[in-house]
Amino acid sequence: MEEKRPWDYVIEFLLNPHDNIEGYRIFYGLFKREFKKYRLLEKNLNAFDLFHDFLVQVIFKNRTWELNPTIHSKINDKIVQYIYRSLHNFLRTKNREFFAKEYTKEELKENQIDDSSPVVLDLIIEAKEIKEKILNSFSRKDLRTICSLLMEDRKYIDEDISDDAFYQRKSRMRKKLKEFIKENGFSLEGFAYFQKYILKSEICDKLS
Repeated sequence: MEEKRPWDYVIEFLLNPHDNIEGYRIFYGLFKREFKKYRLLEKNLNAFDLFHDFLVQVIFKNRTWELNPTIHSKINDKIVQYIYRSLHNFLRTKNREFFAKEYTKEELKENQIDDSSPVVLDLIIEAKEIKEKILNSFSRKDLRTICSLLMEDRKYIDEDISDDAFYQRKSRMRKKLKEFIKENGFSLEGFAYFQKYILKSEICDKLS
């Protein structure tokens, strides 16, 4: 008999949430691992409480504990990818809600940004989210390469490397950043705002 994989237990929990403690435990572990990638949420919210919100708001139909029909239809077709995408979207939405509370119109004025329209505020929220995600996704060495690439200044590289090695490193990072933007669903406008207003002061200047 083939040994069960962790996701087998999770799927059993989804289909029968009242009688599958192991599946619940594994699912919570997966949620908590993703939750820790959002430092703002980790600082302000309890992972267990947020996991329960995720279950009743996304996975099941309110508090009836009947599996969401859309998710049920995916059980035999890419359910793992669908759950991860749903989890990412849920956490990202919660994360952006916290950013929205932090960056008010008054703070826009303090930062000398004249246009305090919802569109600009949304760009700021996304740019701050990009900063958090970059700090959690890249090493300090990678951050130096990002600064050198986007600030067009080699001074951020604290090693003696050849011009060819420097070029290759920037080329690889350019590809990584394109994948990073695509995988996380960030807009090019949000990334451009991050690069212009946040990258130098909140990341690069702190590397020296």
